[in-house]
Amino acid sequence: MKTLIKKISILAAIILIICLLVHQFVLPFAWGDSTQYTKIKHFEKVGHQYNTIVIGGSLEYRQIDPYILDSTAKANGIDMRTYNFAIDGHNFVQQMNDVEYYIDKWGDNLDYIVLSLSSESLFLKNQLHQIKGVQWVNPKSALLASKINMELPMPLKKQVQFTYFYGMSLVENTLLFGLGDEAVRFITYDKFHRDTAYLGKRMDGFYPYDDEETHLMLDFEWEEKLLKKSHNDYIEQKWKRDSLMSKNIAQFEGRTKDKKLITAELKKYKEIIDKARKKGINVYVSVPPRARTSYAILMEIYNALPSDSKVEVADPRKYPELYKVENSYNFHHLNAKGAQIYSEIVAKKIVELEKKKSKGQ
Repeated sequence: MKTLIKKISILAAIILIICLLVHQFVLPFAWGDSTQYTKIKHFEKVGHQYNTIVIGGSLEYRQIDPYILDSTAKANGIDMRTYNFAIDGHNFVQQMNDVEYYIDKWGDNLDYIVLSLSSESLFLKNQLHQIKGVQWVNPKSALLASKINMELPMPLKKQVQFTYFYGMSLVENTLLFGLGDEAVRFITYDKFHRDTAYLGKRMDGFYPYDDEETHLMLDFEWEEKLLKKSHNDYIEQKWKRDSLMSKNIAQFEGRTKDKKLITAELKKYKEIIDKARKKGINVYVSVPPRARTSYAILMEIYNALPSDSKVEVADPRKYPELYKVENSYNFHHLNAKGAQIYSEIVAKKIVELEKKKSKGQ
């Protein structure tokens, strides 16, 4: 029996070592996320042109236009040359994984980072066992997610459930369990064939849903239908629009029961801000409109961040134009017109903070 256990242990160790070597030398960062990998490879070629990056999920990818940030900054004597590195579906934990990688890789050339405050550790369950949702999970991110899960104002069962999901994803990623075919496809094909449409019209990483709808119409009929349905549902379901608006206002007014400071998330933001400052990078944590996470939670973190490192453009009472139908694509995203309005407000707020810093305020 001892001999059998020993053989099994040796075999398991060999498998683990092989998998770790594959991760280290064969599969690069973000290999299983085609859009992110495409952005990284593009930035490797053109990154010397930029001194600012945007990190976040779809609320940044689809809504922050680098051209508007840069032109507004330039008009005020500030040199910002921005690349939008945000990616659909990346929650807070994955965003922290992203920003640490980018600071380590390109931090010496950066002056600014715009970092999203719009989510926590939860994700849609249909991302389980999917390559994009698994390939980034490492021990550090799984531990961070677990800490956040156990602080979130939700039932213990759900806290444990999502902690288990991260643990399961960590094992799947480490051992490439269920990812073998995807890894082979990446090595033999995807690594060399990338859809650069997702870099946007100016090739700066910004890609509003209006543009994607046109692209999908030409190439991906079923995805186009899903995207159009999300738009049509938003237009047709006034009751849901009104419900979301009322809910967001209640969250900002402190009338909901989920108001709680998630200390693990706050600590991580402060760590990133400090890490960036050591390289001479100013970080601006930005709260966007239409987040799925409760603003009662997000604003507790926001209020505890340094005053010179944050911008909030989410409160429906202060920014009603960002919740109007004519500026919206679906329930949680602006259209190109709305993204322009939003980007202008974010840019002006960053310029204001930069001017205060230059005056020593």
